[in-house]
Formats: sequence, C-alpha cells, structure tokens
Amino acid sequence: MTFENTILPHRDALHRMARRLTRDADGAQDLVQETLIRAYSRLHCLKSDAAARVWLRTMLRNLFLNRYAREQRLPENQAGPAASLEMLEATGAAPAARAETTPERAVIRRMEAEAIRRAIAGLPPAYREVATLAHLHEFSYEEIAERCQISMALVRTRVHRGRKQIQEALRAQGLLSEYDA
Repeated sequence: MTFENTILPHRDALHRMARRLTRDADGAQDLVQETLIRAYSRLHCLKSDAAARVWLRTMLRNLFLNRYAREQRLPENQAGPAASLEMLEATGAAPAARAETTPERAVIRRMEAEAIRRAIAGLPPAYREVATLAHLHEFSYEEIAERCQISMALVRTRVHRGRKQIQEALRAQGLLSEYDA
C-alpha cells in the first residue's frame, strides 16, 4: 500500500469537499494539503485500500472542524469577525446560512431533516443503498457500480427512481410542493 497509489487518487474528491466546507479556494487547498500530510504520516493506520476514501474524508472533515473550533477560541482581533462568520456559514451554523433566526425555524429544519431520513429509510433496499452512496457519501456513479457490482445504467436508474420516491414521500408529508423538483 503506497501513498501514491492509495491516497493521491482521492485528491480531487478531497479538494471538492474542502471547497464546499471552506468556500474559499486557498483555504480548500490548505485543508487538502494538511489532510494529505496527516494521511502520509498515518498511512500505517489504514487497514485497506478500499477504506481510503472514507478515511480521508473523515480526516479532512475533522481537520476542518478542529480549525473552526480553534478560530472560535481566538480573540476577535486575531481571527476577525469575517473569519468567524465564514466558518459558521461553511458549516451551515450561521443564521445567514440557513435563515434560522428563531427557535421555531431550527425545529422546522430538524423536522425536515428527519422526514428526509425517513423517506430514504422507506426506499426499497436496492434504491436505498444507491441513494445513500450517491447523496450522503457522495460516491461517483462509477464507484457505486463497482461497489454494488451493477452496471452504470442500473446505477443511474436506481438513483433517479430513488430520488423520485423520496420526492413523492416528501410531497405526501406536505414538505414539497408539486412544483418543486
């Protein structure tokens, strides 16, 4: 198991994830570099090549959250209010990011998230597995096809049908209108 063969092929996926978290190209690059350095120093802890993607994504997310926590502990003149707001928005915790200025809105968001989890859980097993891999774990269709040992066409079909069933379940609960995609 070498760093070049096991870790580096995931660099682009890590960069996309870091970009979503930091919302900043330079910050994303720094986060990916820090993740790769840590992965290199801890490569001996990786149990198999197949676990590399999840291991790296977890490492990147934890590094981001640790950086966020560290920024929160710094006095405002060091981190700056803009940095704090940027980190909050990146995690979705800022009021501007989710418009949760009231406790009622926070409860509604939690109820919506729970309804989506129930809708996914209500899918037939084949659709649930593919939907979970595609949407929650952000696997590519190629990775899903390989992991589930099915064709790319079947992956696309199951993702599409699973998404439609989730939308129908949310419409039935009144969380989605007939005009929402």
